[in-house]
Amino acid sequence: MTLLVKWNRSNSNGSDAKHDAEDVQNVHSLESLIDTTLRFSRDMERAEDMKADIAIFYQIAQVTVRKVRIICLVKKQSYNTTCSTVTPVHLVALVTTFLPDNLPQLMLLVQFLLVSLLQFVALLSWITLLLLGSRVEKGGGATTKTHPNSDFATANASTHQTECKAISSRQMFEGKGRKKRMCVVCRFEGRYPTEVTDYCRTHSVCLCKLVHGDANTPFTCPESTWTCWEKFHRFYLPNGLFSAKGNLQRSSRLATLWAQHRCDTSDDTLVPSNEK
Repeated sequence: MTLLVKWNRSNSNGSDAKHDAEDVQNVHSLESLIDTTLRFSRDMERAEDMKADIAIFYQIAQVTVRKVRIICLVKKQSYNTTCSTVTPVHLVALVTTFLPDNLPQLMLLVQFLLVSLLQFVALLSWITLLLLGSRVEKGGGATTKTHPNSDFATANASTHQTECKAISSRQMFEGKGRKKRMCVVCRFEGRYPTEVTDYCRTHSVCLCKLVHGDANTPFTCPESTWTCWEKFHRFYLPNGLFSAKGNLQRSSRLATLWAQHRCDTSDDTLVPSNEK
């Protein structure tokens, strides 16, 4: 194989024989160097393709055999040059000369490692999706919470809208005390009862139309976006907390839950009243 370097044929004088012996030793050293470099190049974190492999060959060889005469035995003829004139193109030819049989193996190694890397990345992606999917199924990323009263029934919104008529409690109880105008739902849920309320003629109760949020207790309405008017007609009344005339039913399930909660918390502020 012809090398892409400018070679000078060796002289035939006696001193060249000594140089030839040194050159042959240098050739063996270079062969050992290239074998070591080949093993080193199998670390594919540094060599992604053949260009990277050749670059590694060149860097190591240039440092190791700098200023040394390199002898290549091609067709049993001796040629020589100095390392100072060696270029990457020369080294490619040199490596190709010494390792013609190992290059296909190196290519197969590169292909195998790249395929293995792709399979590993695909496996990581599959494991990630599997973990995320199982977390979603278990509700790990969900932010919704279950209210203690989510199993209680709620009435349709149109049920009380067609039957119940509201008037201002101030007009209904003009000249009477403020206590009669207090919201019965606010009182039951443990808030200070507001006095700005509407009076339901059908059930004889005063109810505010404010949204107070979710108390999240075992005896309160689970709907945090409803007003007290809606809570009374759509939750408390259908579940028997109040009678048709607006009286608190202490034997109802919600009243029992309220009593248990009061005993557990020793909260004396939650005192339902039948006074209207």
